[in-house]
Amino acid sequence: MQIKTFLVFCFVMIFYSQLLAGENGMPVTKISDNEIIVDGNLTEDIWNRSIKYSSFKQLFPTLGTDATELTEVSLTYDSNNLYFAFRVHYTNKNDIYTSILERDKQMAEDDWIGIAIDTYNDKTSALMFVTNLLGTRRDYEFSNNGRAINEAWNTFWETKSAATEYGWSSEIKIPFSSLRFESAENVTMGFRAYRQVKQKGELITFPLEQWNVENPYFNLLNTELVTLQNINNTNPVYVSPFIGGRVNQISFLNNEKTNYNRTTDFFSGKKYFNNTALDKILSGIGFDLKYKLNSGATLDFTLNTDFAQAEADDRIINLTRFSIYLPEKRQFFLENEDLFASPAFEYRAFYSRTIGIENNRIVPIIGGFRLSGSSGDFRYGLMNIQSAPVESEMITAKNFSVIRIQKKLNGNDSYIGGYFTNKISTQSKNYNRVFGIDGIYRFSDEIFTSYFAAQSSGSDDPKFRNLAYGFGISKLVNEGWEFYYNYRDFQKYFNPEIGYLQRPGSKRLEAGNLIKFLFSESPFFSRFHFGNQNFVFWNSTTNALQSLQANFILETRFAGGQTLTLTPSFNQENLIEAWKFSDSFTVPQGNYKMNKLNFTFLSNLIGNYNYRITGTFGQFFGGSQFSVAPSVNYIFGKNFNVNFSFSWNKVNLPEIYSTNKKESETKTLYSLKLNFSFSSALSIKAYLQYDNKSNQAGSNIRLRYNPAEGTDLYIVLNQNMNMERYSFSPAKPLIESQALIIKYTQTFAF
Repeated sequence: MQIKTFLVFCFVMIFYSQLLAGENGMPVTKISDNEIIVDGNLTEDIWNRSIKYSSFKQLFPTLGTDATELTEVSLTYDSNNLYFAFRVHYTNKNDIYTSILERDKQMAEDDWIGIAIDTYNDKTSALMFVTNLLGTRRDYEFSNNGRAINEAWNTFWETKSAATEYGWSSEIKIPFSSLRFESAENVTMGFRAYRQVKQKGELITFPLEQWNVENPYFNLLNTELVTLQNINNTNPVYVSPFIGGRVNQISFLNNEKTNYNRTTDFFSGKKYFNNTALDKILSGIGFDLKYKLNSGATLDFTLNTDFAQAEADDRIINLTRFSIYLPEKRQFFLENEDLFASPAFEYRAFYSRTIGIENNRIVPIIGGFRLSGSSGDFRYGLMNIQSAPVESEMITAKNFSVIRIQKKLNGNDSYIGGYFTNKISTQSKNYNRVFGIDGIYRFSDEIFTSYFAAQSSGSDDPKFRNLAYGFGISKLVNEGWEFYYNYRDFQKYFNPEIGYLQRPGSKRLEAGNLIKFLFSESPFFSRFHFGNQNFVFWNSTTNALQSLQANFILETRFAGGQTLTLTPSFNQENLIEAWKFSDSFTVPQGNYKMNKLNFTFLSNLIGNYNYRITGTFGQFFGGSQFSVAPSVNYIFGKNFNVNFSFSWNKVNLPEIYSTNKKESETKTLYSLKLNFSFSSALSIKAYLQYDNKSNQAGSNIRLRYNPAEGTDLYIVLNQNMNMERYSFSPAKPLIESQALIIKYTQTFAF
């Protein structure tokens, strides 16, 4: 059956899937508008009259057991807002730990409370709102029961906390206009409450009726259903104009190669207009628009998209032959990323980092739009982005499109979906397109199958052997036998140019089995896992063996919260051609068998510091490898914390591989992150990196002033510095390049 026929068949079938009857939740007491003042003190009478949910269970350290501290959560609502109240009790108030002021910073190292709201009651996706005693706000969305998390999602909401005689209390106010839900006279939603007690290493949640399921932290089979009546569902428009500018400075070797000169470009233009002054001004102006079309659909529009506030990428030491997946950090592409990307089987149908970056050159994005939403059992998305040409680099203007649709099949995360991606040069006839389907079918709370099939076509690609497909079955639990078996095939000419493939032209079989134990009363251990994970890769055309990996897994979580993982492995690599490992070494063609030991140790999060150590040692392509990567995080208080990491990798290889008679090579990477939070509105982040391959140190220093939701000022300084200067003639300059960037954004609601 041709894949296009298969696609048509699948899209017809989804319209005949049965719809499940909705569930009713506990009615919630409605109050008059503006009855609650959000101050964290819980003095309103409704908080004494409303139901107090307190049956919290542990997620860590001992899954499913009772919480050791009392937590009470209540909720109410008026016509326009949803309210939650937390009473956070402590046996010893000295255990209260609070250190995070910065908006949207992860709170894993703090005491915090949070609420997840399954607004559609679909048991798979929710909006998460988190705060602490300082009233710091963090929000994000997750879907597919935590398989996809969008940290960049932000919305308008309020929270305040206050110290009390029993610990602290908190109020959360969420406008219904900030939520997505199906409009009806009676709206049923699910909610789930969380709390972390840092000094006990305890993470608790309510409710937790089903704990032996995949990812119990996010799994929305555990929610408390509530019903709200006659609530207003407004459709606001948010317009966020921005203005910015940058100064670039670059050092370059003169034509005579006798000295380095420096050029400075003030308020860089993007070559939109022939008039240089006008181009410089208008290149720094743009806007983003978000319009909630209805209760389930949102339209986003962006013009002259700017990513000045995006954090710098982490440098990576790659000891493999394959590309490394780098996560997206630009906010426009992060929202609904899981919907558009369709990640599975080492394949992403849409990889947004292919847009705006080409040949390691930043490409201006003129603008675009994204429509996404849900209606009944359908979830859908449409995105279109237009990039500008860069004539000096012979980069043509391109248009990128993605269409995505999913249809729920059951009252869980089962779905069937389809997607289409299109990349076309607007200055030539070059194009690349991909059609595909994917899905999950869950047989039970523990067992599910997943699958995908896709076909690519391009102006320069052959019209045969251009398919990709995969299928697998998994049983994921927290106690007992867990397994996962997957097979996929990327044919030789399958080429998704705006997607991501790590190993094109290959087949892969994966088989994994784990036996998991939980210990509820042991003074030493809280869990223990052992099992195996095996991979085999073949050439998709010739079926020749490419790689084989057999891993034996031992993982222990101690009662104190520390985790130790040991993974002895056997690897076989068949190089059909020589591999240039570095400037000094080339590994010849051949078949290589290697034994290795990988280990990871994670400390607990109790106290002011935590650390992790990972490492690998063993054989490496006829030689040996020793790698170690420690990382430590230290919290000096609510205003300052530091993270330092170091990666040291020594590879010994036969001298015959070397072009300069070396016998070993050492690759190192240092990273230092400094976070200063002067208040909840003002913060500075400094990210410093150095690696001995480039012999360059990079710095990214970012000031953010966020006095109110939707108002942001960013001042960013990026620098690349040469650390090995005088071994060259002429000597390299200390600063090879630097840029100062300023961006101000103000959001207006209509």
